[in-house]
Amino acid sequence: MKRHLLLLGILTIFALPLSAQDKYCTSYGDYLMGNWQEVAGTVTLRSERDNRLAYTLQSDDKRLRKVLRKNAFCLRHQGDLYLNLRNSKCFDEVFVNAYELPGGQLLFARPDVTRTPGGIYVGYGDRSVPLSTRGFKSKSKLENLVCYMIQGAKERGSEETRENINFFKVTEEVMRQLLLGQETLWDEYQQLEPKRRDDADVVIDFLTRAGKI
Repeated sequence: MKRHLLLLGILTIFALPLSAQDKYCTSYGDYLMGNWQEVAGTVTLRSERDNRLAYTLQSDDKRLRKVLRKNAFCLRHQGDLYLNLRNSKCFDEVFVNAYELPGGQLLFARPDVTRTPGGIYVGYGDRSVPLSTRGFKSKSKLENLVCYMIQGAKERGSEETRENINFFKVTEEVMRQLLLGQETLWDEYQQLEPKRRDDADVVIDFLTRAGKI
């Protein structure tokens, strides 16, 4: 009995910091600089029933929930990183798993809507592609998704510094750069059917094996 209570006490000690470790950044620039703010309360991320790779933020503290949904750029929850897509103007108002790449770039998986004409044009450099918010809630399997990368740049407006966030789809051209110096992996990637090379499960698998994420 004493051993059981001792073990329970030890587990409690190790479990307590998990909530305390939750923190968030209000901008991509803060994320790059490592400027985190502690979450002053308890939050949970609930997987959506029809979209398992997307999460809604839950908390008994309505003020905290509102602050994080509106102001958090990303959330570090129990050691994992989640990206808030609410202010992206391109995706659903959800939190998604984010993979961290060297150089501060972030990668996440969402349904491929770049082939849908119309919508909002976003991109990286001259790689602008049309995005639409339609169709985002129907797919939940990783093999039905593609990857997007996020990169931000700050522009000075007339009154204040404004942060622009660029999204671009991870295509074969992007993978060529990400796998630079990994000839064996690149050759294996090239052996895949062209239509499979953009799939999220493929991209994440190769980047993981390359030590990029």
